Amino acid sequence: MAGNNNIDQINAIIANLKSRFTPNKSLMGEIVEQMYASVQNEFQTQGAGSGGWRQLRPASLKHKQKKGLVSSILQSTDQLRKSLQSSATEDTAIVSTNVRYAAIHNYGGAISIAARTRTLFHRTDAKGNLLKQKSNSNLLVFAKTSHKRKISYTFGQKNYNITIPARPFMVLTDTYRDSIINIIRSNVLK
Repeated sequence: MAGNNNIDQINAIIANLKSRFTPNKSLMGEIVEQMYASVQNEFQTQGAGSGGWRQLRPASLKHKQKKGLVSSILQSTDQLRKSLQSSATEDTAIVSTNVRYAAIHNYGGAISIAARTRTLFHRTDAKGNLLKQKSNSNLLVFAKTSHKRKISYTFGQKNYNITIPARPFMVLTDTYRDSIINIIRSNVLK
């Protein structure tokens, strides 16, 4: 959750109060609970705390519906949200994820796909005729590379870019920041 102005404000308050209290694991545990709740809230509200996430393109929504996936943004499989972890020590509070694609969803960016050649294999009957799918006669039956009755079709694909818009979820919203500040102040007044 680094790089967030709310974190900077909290660190400044802690620095000002440092002579009056000593951080401890219990305090950091309360702080990390608020940080974790803020991130979870971003998923539930689809980024409302950070100004709202860019909506999915119609093609993305159609793909999700076809696959029977949840139409909520960043929650098709819920793997990203479920990967969130929180931990606290005597002087740190951390919310993190170990999912490789988390950063590009949080910050946005472009993924370059290099040009490449692809080969598809289609099944044939004993006479060499292409087999068509029973459910749709316009579609061919794919074959494994090891299948003995097949023909191959090789084609080139140009390089292209995929642009992922930023959908910040590692956000400490003002509501949770204020809650953390109150936790810190109440700890000093003990």
